[in-house]
Amino acid sequence: MVIGTVVYVALDIAFVGALKPSYAAHGWANLSFANQFGPYAAPASGLGLGWLAFLLYVDAFLSPAGIGLIYSGSSARVSYALGRNGYIPKGFGKLDSRGVPWLSVIFAFAVGMIVFLPFPGWQKLVAFITSASVIIYAAQCLSLAAMRHQLPDHPRPYRLPAINVLAPVGFVISNLIVLFAGWTTDWKLFAAIGIGLVLLAVSQLTRKREDRVHLDWAASAWMWPWLVGLMALSYLSSFDGGQNTLHFGVDMAVTAAFSVVIYYFALSRRLPAELVQERMTVGADEHDDAEAAAPAPV
Repeated sequence: MVIGTVVYVALDIAFVGALKPSYAAHGWANLSFANQFGPYAAPASGLGLGWLAFLLYVDAFLSPAGIGLIYSGSSARVSYALGRNGYIPKGFGKLDSRGVPWLSVIFAFAVGMIVFLPFPGWQKLVAFITSASVIIYAAQCLSLAAMRHQLPDHPRPYRLPAINVLAPVGFVISNLIVLFAGWTTDWKLFAAIGIGLVLLAVSQLTRKREDRVHLDWAASAWMWPWLVGLMALSYLSSFDGGQNTLHFGVDMAVTAAFSVVIYYFALSRRLPAELVQERMTVGADEHDDAEAAAPAPV
């Protein structure tokens, strides 16, 4: 993480140092490059480094392609796990003779193609993916803090220090990143979450009662005000597409305070330690049975 931070800061310094003053004549929000060059290709071309500009354009194709390949595989595995655990239709949890979740792979590809439609540019798509990712990270902050209370003595290879400080700070920062994406992006994110809830409902209704996943509605009481509140704050904020009812700075302060309240409310709704221990034992047994029954990859 330190190496990555140093590299990105160095790139920023190189970019700012190489810019001609005329590029920023109308402010940083309206940087203009002749002939539609990218942010790094433009200074490279201006300095006569055509080979470097060409290399940057090649990387601009290869990098998203590699990331897309990774996301296709990881998304398919997530769908497979959700199907196997009963949260979405069970067809997603099936493997072929080579151990590939083929339905999940096709679904991930189809969703990836559809997701391109409401995003007119790469920047909007990246903002959506970032917001979706930090929603998951925010929940992980809560999960870690809850399990530290529920299973304090559980063996773990790594123990995060200062969890009582880092977890709430991480939760606040995650919510702020969603806010920064703006309502133009966030409404699509919350619509995607709604589609996920529909899939969950379909899975529950199409399964036999004894095969349905047990949902702890009381323990999830924090989730609904969190998502609805975050959606409302994004709509009222000063960021892209927001109504600017909450002006810049005020929207961030309100979101931070809201996040702290939700964080401690969520911790108060955590499951009892005995129930978590019981479910971990049952889940481990079911996992071993499923692995034993799954076909070996060729």
